[in-house]
Amino acid sequence: MISSELIKKVPHSIGVYLFRDASKKIIYIGKSIDLRNRVKQYFVKSGDPRMQVILIRRNTVSIDYHVTQTEQEALLLEYNLIRRYQPRYNVSLKETNKYPYIMITNDDLPRIQSTWKKDEKGIYFGPFTSSYFVSNMVDIISDIFMLRKCRNKNPRKACIEKQMGRCNAPCEYASERIKYKENIEHIKKILGGHYRSMLELLNEKMREESEREHFENAAKIRDTVKIIRNYIRRGKKTGVRHRNRDMIYAAREGTRGIFTIVRMRDGVITDILDKKFTIPVSIPDEMVLKDAVLDHYSMADYSDMSLLLLPYDVEENDIENLFNGRVKVRVQSNRGIDKRLFETAKENAERKLADYMQKEYIPPRLKDLQSQLMLDRIPQLIGGVDISHFSGKWSAGAVICFKNGKPFKSAYRYYKLEYIGNDDYQSITHILGRYLDKYKLDMVLIDGGIGQLGAAKKVIDKMTDKPFLFSLSKRPDTLYNKDGKAISINPKSSAMKLIRDIRDESHRFANKLRKIQMEKLND
Repeated sequence: MISSELIKKVPHSIGVYLFRDASKKIIYIGKSIDLRNRVKQYFVKSGDPRMQVILIRRNTVSIDYHVTQTEQEALLLEYNLIRRYQPRYNVSLKETNKYPYIMITNDDLPRIQSTWKKDEKGIYFGPFTSSYFVSNMVDIISDIFMLRKCRNKNPRKACIEKQMGRCNAPCEYASERIKYKENIEHIKKILGGHYRSMLELLNEKMREESEREHFENAAKIRDTVKIIRNYIRRGKKTGVRHRNRDMIYAAREGTRGIFTIVRMRDGVITDILDKKFTIPVSIPDEMVLKDAVLDHYSMADYSDMSLLLLPYDVEENDIENLFNGRVKVRVQSNRGIDKRLFETAKENAERKLADYMQKEYIPPRLKDLQSQLMLDRIPQLIGGVDISHFSGKWSAGAVICFKNGKPFKSAYRYYKLEYIGNDDYQSITHILGRYLDKYKLDMVLIDGGIGQLGAAKKVIDKMTDKPFLFSLSKRPDTLYNKDGKAISINPKSSAMKLIRDIRDESHRFANKLRKIQMEKLND
């Protein structure tokens, strides 16, 4: 049976978990938005009674994990790892094509279509995690750019699509042929990640349809705009860059360290590899990374890689020469590296190093927060307090919690304050007192001025184990401590981003209750 100590090493993060047996062979791979909670479910006494889960529980000896930045990255990484390792207790994916692509055909006058396989000649974009997004993109791009829909590979004359006004017959008119091919190049850029230009086109088209009173068409375009914006905002688009790249990051402490390689193929993270190393303290980070590259790529197959990303300034030509000209690999260091891959590699390396050193992992932005606020300890549990009002009729309070720099939703709480009214000071005293009676916090963040700060201070002053107390100023780079002293923070720092995340999440959570109450009043 897996020990609770081993489970505690798995983070509360989005990612993929891997169960290994006594021979270190992977027997099961899964994904979750909270790795620790999901892994824990397999090993509780009253766990899932299915035979597959019982066998997993019985045969698992060790647990590994890879952290990702989004749920969609976890989904695709899980898919690729299952295909690669074929674990005993996973459904076999050998013959499965699970995710859709957008394809531009290889015809003289190309068409755009959705597909689940990459078995024809053409240019592919994807995979994507939503077939609904793919079908909408294909339809709307075909309509806006008047792309041909006929199946003839080399048409020579106009067909019924021209008569219906859905195609400009580039097969027959030379001027339209030139314009058509220009549009195809523009579409390639859009599908390569330039969605902003697509949104501009759609908004212009929507206005035109509305002016013509074609409201049904305008509504369809509006819905497509929403879908694309959701993809941009939530990071749900995947695989739009058709470069095969590796990102390497090395984390070290003393003589020990971990380097992580994040492999991206066809724009999708397909694997995350971790390797331990020991090295003298005097050797600089750049040399550690160079040695890591030498060690890994002397044995690894890198024939499908075109770009290697490194987080430090190094002599890029020296690294490129390590490949001995066998494969043309470009090296890009420090500036202009893929931020998403960098964050993934960095977090995995630092978490695995913490496991290696048998220490608790502390996210960098918490260390930055400690430094900028000059705290004597790292605030791992931070509470955000917010009061929500509705037309002077009632108020409600909310307290949210961030654990190790990320939302810890099981510790979120609402408080109804009808009997208090719109007195913010009394409301904060009431909800903070009730919350701290039940939950321990290292730091409290109040969204309010000096008066609200003073109300919270009255509660905290009565406590034996006092959390740090700060309130948000209207200025974007300033907090007030419990004594009302202003503290400036770099507005572009990771610490300030964490503070804004806590503030925004407390607003969102408080307003959720407000919307529920408004709906009840309107019924």
